Order: sequence, then structure tokens, then C-alpha cells
Amino acid sequence: MMQLSSNKVCFAALRRKRTELPLFVELVDFRREYYPGSSIPSDFRSQVNVRFGEEQERPVIIKMNEPFRYNGWTFYQQSFAITGDSERSVLAVTRNYGRLIPYYATGVTSVGLFTHFIQMQWLAGKRRKRKMEKAS
Repeated sequence: MMQLSSNKVCFAALRRKRTELPLFVELVDFRREYYPGSSIPSDFRSQVNVRFGEEQERPVIIKMNEPFRYNGWTFYQQSFAITGDSERSVLAVTRNYGRLIPYYATGVTSVGLFTHFIQMQWLAGKRRKRKMEKAS
């Protein structure tokens, strides 16, 4: 809070950038399972309806280690909360700009390994040829 000279008060707040998602998510059902004899969850999942527009709707299940991906957005089943008689599902949403980097890295590595393999075969062939020439 800052006090200006003309007796006006200004407030400044820092928050994360808000982004409107290109879809609407509606929770239909939430289920959880625990490891036998403990209170540690082994699996929890949310069944949601995803609306992409006025007419397009699709049922989706978002599980612990199986997120829902759409157009660069990823929806994770983060956790859940139990308050009294109600349960709530907590989803985390992120936009992963670097999702293609592992594919590019795999391609570069594959090309490098293939090149190395060809070079080693070529050098081995040269060595064999030299050995044959010395033997004769």
C-alpha cells in the first residue's frame, strides 16, 4: 500500500498471469483406492466431461500418472481433498512449451549413433584391407 501526496491510496499486487483455457472441464465422478491396510492412496482418478465448444463434448479419465493432454495443455490429477461428507478433486493445469524437445533429442542422438556406427564399420573395413595387403 502506498500513500500519495494527494491523500489517494494505491495498492499493488503480484500474481501469476491468468490464461483462459480453450476448453471447459466438468467433474462427473471421483474415485480413490488405498493400499491394503493403510491410508496411503494407491490410485485416484477423476472422470470429467471436456467441452471444446458449444457442441463438442468428450468424456475423459484423468488418473494419477496418466494426464489428459490437449493442444499443448496438460491436466494432471494432483490430489484430492475430503471435507466432512464431500470429496474434491484437485487438478493441476500446465502448458508445456518444451514437450517436443525429447523427440528432437532422440532424433539427434539416433543420427549421431548411426553416424558413429557407419564410421566404425568403415574404419574396420580399412583395417581388414590393410591386413590382407600385408599378408599377401
